[in-house]
Amino acid sequence: MKHTLFIILLLFSTSIFFGQEVDEKSMIGFACTVGGEQSETVKKFSILLAKKKYQRTVKFLNSKNVAEKALAAFVCEKLNGLKKITLTEEDLKRIKNIKESEDLVSVCSGCTQFEKIAIKNLFAQNEESKLYEGFLIEEHAKYWFEFYLKK
Repeated sequence: MKHTLFIILLLFSTSIFFGQEVDEKSMIGFACTVGGEQSETVKKFSILLAKKKYQRTVKFLNSKNVAEKALAAFVCEKLNGLKKITLTEEDLKRIKNIKESEDLVSVCSGCTQFEKIAIKNLFAQNEESKLYEGFLIEEHAKYWFEFYLKK
């Protein structure tokens, strides 16, 4: 019975995943799939934060990978606020542009939420966007960021 339930759950989550046409290489996820794994993009930033290589996160503001750009905007803004890095006016302008971008980024949460949403909605401040999108970088990244910053 357990095996049957597991297979049904696996098929269900796989069909959801592929039905959304998300991009695994350009995804933000802090606890994806049944195993609660980080996406490749999040793993990359986790390593940089854990090794205290904060300034290296800035280069991702110019990445062609949408997930890297979006996560870099979040991380760099937080690090700058904590005086861990210093951003140039150009960096700050780039962050603003990224946060207002209509570019679609793949996100995942758990084993059932796989979707593409506009970057600007990751950083949404209004209740309508929060209710519609359901995935906000501030809420999902808060504990992840704090955990890796303390390492």
